[in-house]
Amino acid sequence: MECTLTHIQNNFSFIAASIKKLEPVGLSLRMVLDVVEECKSKLSDARCDIGQKVLNKFEAVLARNSGYKTVVSICKILDGEEENPPVDISPGKYHLLKFAPATSCDSERLFSDYENILSDRRHSLTTENVEKYLIVHYTIK
Repeated sequence: MECTLTHIQNNFSFIAASIKKLEPVGLSLRMVLDVVEECKSKLSDARCDIGQKVLNKFEAVLARNSGYKTVVSICKILDGEEENPPVDISPGKYHLLKFAPATSCDSERLFSDYENILSDRRHSLTTENVEKYLIVHYTIK
């Protein structure tokens, strides 16, 4: 058991650190893809059967995810490496995708925030108050 735990720590402890890197708000698509590529590289360095199985699973999940392929293409367009757009977006709007949320952390955080705003305990929430609340809430964060 001790040897197995040592093996896991030696070859796979970076996964937890990589997940932590993906949690902050406002990461660019390039930063997210760099973390994913770093994980892939470290997984390919593991010279054991388990490491190869984990790498194969990692690559299979990415291959099945058509959204990942789109994000990679968008990132390449933003970096000036590719000229064939994966989706029908006007060229002037690609810059808006640079900081698009690429993980569910941002989405979950937003759902939680909006749940607090739209609580049943609020009785006089006007459109103007929601606007003020959002400005104060996101300025403080």
